Amino acid sequence: MKKNLDHAPATDNRKAFWICLAANLLAAALLMACNTCAFEKNDDNYISAILFGAQGPAHRESVYINRVLGGALKLLIGLAPGVQWYAIFQCVLLVASFTVLTYILWTELKALRAVKIGIFLLFLGFEAYVRIQFTKTAGLAVIAAVLLLVRSLFGSGKKLWSTVSGCLLFMLGFMLRKDACYVACAALLPVALCVALPKLVRAEWREKARMGAVCIFLCVTCLGSYLNNQIFFRSGEWEDYRTFNSLRRELTDYGFPDYDLNEQAYLDLGISRTDYDLYRTWNY
Repeated sequence: MKKNLDHAPATDNRKAFWICLAANLLAAALLMACNTCAFEKNDDNYISAILFGAQGPAHRESVYINRVLGGALKLLIGLAPGVQWYAIFQCVLLVASFTVLTYILWTELKALRAVKIGIFLLFLGFEAYVRIQFTKTAGLAVIAAVLLLVRSLFGSGKKLWSTVSGCLLFMLGFMLRKDACYVACAALLPVALCVALPKLVRAEWREKARMGAVCIFLCVTCLGSYLNNQIFFRSGEWEDYRTFNSLRRELTDYGFPDYDLNEQAYLDLGISRTDYDLYRTWNY
């Protein structure tokens, strides 16, 4: 299997890529046509509302995603205000991520690979395309990026487009949801190390320099976008909002134990039944 992957002809790889892209576009179109697509969580609705100015002036600072990405989306919204650019961006990123994942599977698998990829797309595609959620989208983008970069940097068939595509996917996933990026990287770290370390030891200095350059580029760009966010949001009004949002998240994102079963504990905390009902319905 490893031999097949490393020494596959370039024409076969190009053909496999276009097959995977077509399959993903078809799968996305079928899933969206046969189901009602919607954001799974309120966070995505809030991001879209802020970018479109549905609750006041339009802002690229949507808090939940990086403001660099928010600025790009706000520019597109200014050019075509009636288009749901935030949802389209996630769908495009999903198609790109699934294309990379299925391409890697296609080159690795031989027996019944079309059937296996079809099952993979139907099960994961429903969760991604029909129940859109920025954490899932970012996680898939980062997973696809890491696998593509490992294949590009440590496989025999090294391609510049694979490295550039992997870096772009990683950066977009990071800017969309950095916490999902951390989780995905932690999950893939053992796999990446198992593949990378043996080859890194035997690699020539030029290959080591190339690998190091990619790592430095990703670290600098992601750290730069992160610091840009942190510095901007340290201003007075934004800092107040971030403090409020942190407290709000503790109240609304983790649920409440049943009041009747824990009445004494609630009373000890000074929380009445009315307070409980108001918190649960976001009236605070």
